[in-house]
Amino acid sequence: FALPDGTAPREIIGKDGAPGDFVPAGPFVMGDAEYSPQREIFLVAFYIDRYEVTLGRYAKFLAATGSVRPPQAWESANLTQGAELPVVGVDWHDAAAYCAWAGRRVPTEAEWEKAARDSDERTYPWGNDAVTLAHANYHNTSPEAYDGGLHGVGSHPSGRGPYGTHDMAGNAGEWGADWYAVGYRAGDVRNPKGPESG
Repeated sequence: FALPDGTAPREIIGKDGAPGDFVPAGPFVMGDAEYSPQREIFLVAFYIDRYEVTLGRYAKFLAATGSVRPPQAWESANLTQGAELPVVGVDWHDAAAYCAWAGRRVPTEAEWEKAARDSDERTYPWGNDAVTLAHANYHNTSPEAYDGGLHGVGSHPSGRGPYGTHDMAGNAGEWGADWYAVGYRAGDVRNPKGPESG
């Protein structure tokens, strides 16, 4: 994607109507030295969805494809009142199918982390300030996801990431393209894709 002056637009709109934010190429330090080893890697520029996939958008995907089973707890979702809640109970294959339908793909772990942390090694998407309920939905008031447990996407704007992404901490879990592994392949420092299996 390029504008007439050769630059990339800061936002694109996907086939599903969702905005995607531009993350520029460059290095960043991946990992946190507590749960995963730190290393400097380089990523090419990419776009990442600004918001988690909502119930409303996922319902359109289910209706359009008819080939994917509804996720867990789907029967308890109220699409009229909760269309802006993030969809949960989706397995990795269903997430990948949604992305393909929308003309996208599941981001790699490195892409997701850069979009959440940038190159300044911040602790949280919003910076290093301690988490509060203004930043993220991290203290669910209900065990039922669609009945008080989740907040609408984008409802914590002070918790936005450095490139404009919302809800990268708290609310609902998100899938990455990579297999899980404790370490990483030595030398895998340019657009890493993660291990072959896990």
